[in-house]
Amino acid sequence: SLFWKFLENNRTFPHDTRQGLYYSVQWKNAKVVFLDTRYHRQHHCIPSVAGKFPLGAGIACLTRWISAGLLNKFCTSSPQNAILGPEQWEWFEHQLMDNENDNNTSNELLIVVSSIQVLTTNPAMESWGHFPEERRRLLQMLLQQSQQVILLSGDVHYGEISSPFPNHPVQYLEITSSGMTHDCKKNIYGSVCKPLLQLFPKHRYKDTSYYIGRNYGTINDASVTVNVHNATSGEIVLSTGPLVFSQHNNREKRNTQELLDSTAPTMDGHLVVYTALLTTLILRLVGSHILLSRRAS
Repeated sequence: SLFWKFLENNRTFPHDTRQGLYYSVQWKNAKVVFLDTRYHRQHHCIPSVAGKFPLGAGIACLTRWISAGLLNKFCTSSPQNAILGPEQWEWFEHQLMDNENDNNTSNELLIVVSSIQVLTTNPAMESWGHFPEERRRLLQMLLQQSQQVILLSGDVHYGEISSPFPNHPVQYLEITSSGMTHDCKKNIYGSVCKPLLQLFPKHRYKDTSYYIGRNYGTINDASVTVNVHNATSGEIVLSTGPLVFSQHNNREKRNTQELLDSTAPTMDGHLVVYTALLTTLILRLVGSHILLSRRAS
């Protein structure tokens, strides 16, 4: 690909054989795994029209919302390898196995980078949550790691800190930083940005753990702190604080199934009740109108 050719001077990148832009690096005391969530990804339940005509991105947000909120029973059965593809899944599994078998005890942290959000419950934003079987597979694999896991993501034009287990002592966070040149409050959809974020807070580390201005992220390796900064002033606007990690070596004591089941879903059918109430109201109004018309005649 053109990307690998651009990096051809760095021979550590497998640009001759690999389909997709996924790779891993060792960074101080952490292993950093970069996933490619675009190359192999299948269509959403309602295929996206983003980029195909003006306001297509807004329509795509709406169709994702409908899929998650109204058609979730028809949309939750995604095909296998719907995001990463079989080759990348196999590579990712080997990366995690190598990480677990690494005798270097200084490798204490696993950082997984995904271009789209993993833990969000916001159905309007593109995320792993629209492919629930794929997300469950990813989280199940990460929960098997003895090292602490941090997820890094972007693509949404706001910053956010998310946690799948807000009431559980396992520290397992996702930090979203997006973007340095654009934010969600100034474009054509700016008036609905903040209300939409406030409407879906279940995944959020804290209710106020989001920032809608332009931003960038940093990691302080000394204290293992992840920060989101105002892109103009550099001021810290969101922070995990120093992360004190518990040891996860006793995996038999961790109920992976329970933790997975407690993770708030994106495809939750929340619009079904409102749609049923609206349909009932319309039918009653139509029925009342017909009845009154007959009485008048």
